[in-house]
Amino acid sequence: MNSVGLERRGFTPERIKRIQHFFKVLLASKLNTSQAIAKLKSEGDQGEDVAMLLAFVEKSERGVIK
Repeated sequence: MNSVGLERRGFTPERIKRIQHFFKVLLASKLNTSQAIAKLKSEGDQGEDVAMLLAFVEKSERGVIK
């Protein structure tokens, strides 16, 4: 994740932290993709950015590489 690029684009530190958390749960945890999505959804409102990322991963027909 390019946090410096997001910062330069005007993302607030809170938004960047939420996106980092999304990637940490999806990629760094020992959960499979379905379990990671369920965990992220159960955490409540994560903001528009995370919602878009979740929608992308869910709609992916070929999956994502971890």
